[in-house]
Amino acid sequence: MRKAPAIVVALVLTAAAGALVYDTLSTPKASAPTPAPAATPKTEAAAAKPAARPAVKPEAQPKLPAVAAPTDAVTAMRKKIEAYGKAATHSAAIEAELVQALKHADQDVRGHSAWALGRMAPKSAGAVPALVGALGDAVWSVQHNASWALVRFPIEQTRAPLTTALNGRHLGASVYAARALLKLDPASASATEQIIVKRFAATRGTDRVAALKALAELRDPQPTTVALVHKELVRPGSTYTGDAVTTLSRWGSRAAVAVPDVIALLSHKNKTMRIIAASALAGIGVAKPEVVSALVKSLSDPKEKAGIAAADALSSLEQLDALETATKSESTNIRRTAMTAVLGVPKPSERRMQIALAMAKDPAWEVRIQLAASLGHPGVPRTPATTKVLNLLAKDKNTAVSDQAKAVLKGRSGPVVMGDVATGQAAAIEVPKAGAKAGAKAVAPPAAQPAARPAAQPAGTP
Repeated sequence: MRKAPAIVVALVLTAAAGALVYDTLSTPKASAPTPAPAATPKTEAAAAKPAARPAVKPEAQPKLPAVAAPTDAVTAMRKKIEAYGKAATHSAAIEAELVQALKHADQDVRGHSAWALGRMAPKSAGAVPALVGALGDAVWSVQHNASWALVRFPIEQTRAPLTTALNGRHLGASVYAARALLKLDPASASATEQIIVKRFAATRGTDRVAALKALAELRDPQPTTVALVHKELVRPGSTYTGDAVTTLSRWGSRAAVAVPDVIALLSHKNKTMRIIAASALAGIGVAKPEVVSALVKSLSDPKEKAGIAAADALSSLEQLDALETATKSESTNIRRTAMTAVLGVPKPSERRMQIALAMAKDPAWEVRIQLAASLGHPGVPRTPATTKVLNLLAKDKNTAVSDQAKAVLKGRSGPVVMGDVATGQAAAIEVPKAGAKAGAKAVAPPAAQPAARPAAQPAGTP
């Protein structure tokens, strides 16, 4: 399947959500009030979009049970377990304490404990049965962290208990076991797929979301499975539309049958759903004329982030003709977004720089300063052509633009704050640090946190 280039989102002038990152077991869920541990679990290559993206669904999520304010003892327990996870130092005594904490009355303590045990894997192998048991927890964040932790153990240590949970009577435990098994043991995908498809019809709430995301881990789903998820996408009154769309996008062209219905979501009343739809079209990767036409129309979405998502999708689909046309739009925002998307097209070409050279003469300083910052991104190789454009921008009459271009030519890192002498406006452009990964955002990603009660968590992300 295609992967939308992360650079498009990373280079935008304002905060952008060009493609959403789909939630995987690589990243434990976070609780807003909990401080972040220093170490971040290693992540796999981003799916769905740049930098993908978790899929966020605008429909209402089943309400979580009310949780009383923690006592001093509970707060101290949380901090203690979090410290264990940060250190990731294993001992038999600590493992036993964390296994016991998986039964604690406080859901944050349970979630933190699962996370900490995963951080100590594979040395904490004695905790595998307890972690498999936590897959049946009443709180999805605990289930998620337990599943995340189990993926960090060798399959030889987890296959038997996960298979038992997969075939067990507890629906939640079954779908979370499926997610872990599909990551650890792709060879078992066919058998696991059959079981999870049967479970799907019986699940509701966060278990149903987890079932969809388990199916998303399939590399080669059966046509009947694709049809099942497509049916959920179009089902009237479905509260799992966003999750269904994101799952389909993970299957690339195998989900082409759903393209017309995904296009329809570009007109959804909810901005987030429109963003998800654009990202999904990039993931499915079918550049039909109707797809390109719908995405071009979405460039003028009244919500800038939705327009950026459409540009990102066009970039992923390598639609340079459509993007070049958009760089001539009357709208400054559309020109700026399209220009950034042009530079993000996966295959570098001389034509990209020809378009960039033309944009260096754009009448709007916002577009020119964006271009200067974008050319400094590590995802855009430094060539004679890019240097030519930067040298032209370095002579710009607007000092903000020229300062930005000069900073990029000198390889400066960090934010450069500039004022527009003509309008008095200011712009802050983040210049990527030298050696940063191509497609990565210039700002540092947040550290991973132990999962806890997902206060105000968007729907569709367990």
